Amino acid sequence: IDASYGIYLEYYDFGEDMYGNSEVTTGNVHIEGNDIDTDSESIYIYYDYVAYYMEDDATLLMGDIYVEDNDIYGDDDGIYLEYYDEEVGYEMYDDAYAELPDYVITGNTFDVTGGGMDLYTYEIPYDVYDSATFDFGGFFIDDNTFSCDDGIYLDYDDFCYGNYNNSATIIGDVTITNNRFYDLDWEAIVIYYDDIGYYMYDYSTLDVGDLVIADNAIDGAGSDGIVVAYYYVDSEDDSTVTMGNLDITGNEISNMD
Repeated sequence: IDASYGIYLEYYDFGEDMYGNSEVTTGNVHIEGNDIDTDSESIYIYYDYVAYYMEDDATLLMGDIYVEDNDIYGDDDGIYLEYYDEEVGYEMYDDAYAELPDYVITGNTFDVTGGGMDLYTYEIPYDVYDSATFDFGGFFIDDNTFSCDDGIYLDYDDFCYGNYNNSATIIGDVTITNNRFYDLDWEAIVIYYDDIGYYMYDYSTLDVGDLVIADNAIDGAGSDGIVVAYYYVDSEDDSTVTMGNLDITGNEISNMD
């Protein structure tokens, strides 16, 4: 590890090269009641070579991740989630199944110079085929306080790269409710669906859950309050992308620059 993170959770070579009826199952992760003050990311969660080369009826089931009631300070991002390029959900086939964590992020205080919470993905899952299934999981983000550069930034970029032949991919529901955002330098809430279903073909499916942004208070931001962007939602050759409902309701937005 090259930097001084507050809490660093890494999944590396996790569910790699699985075949037959093999199975890997993990319990839930609880990051709760911590006081974190660092010069780098306060909580960094990193995935590399996860669900990588799975075949036959191999199964990976990862428990959920709870980040609750933490006081998070620092000179970078509060929570940074990185799913490394192309190497998560890579070359899955023959009915293989991978289920990654859902996130429950509640009751935290974010006072950082970077982003409050950032999600980075690029070209995952990659080359999933022959009825394999990749479940990315979802987010429940509730009752947090953000005072930082930007608040919540979720970026789904080039999702389902080259998936084909009856593969199935799932993005769970995203719920962002009852949070408070104060004196941000940039946006409060940003959700990007960028090249969703990218080069997905041959009867494959991508199901994207509902997005709910409700009852949040945004008081002061140097840019936009809430941004939801759908860029290039695609499918080819009898494949299907299904986007869930979008509900933006009951938010209070004031003092925008």
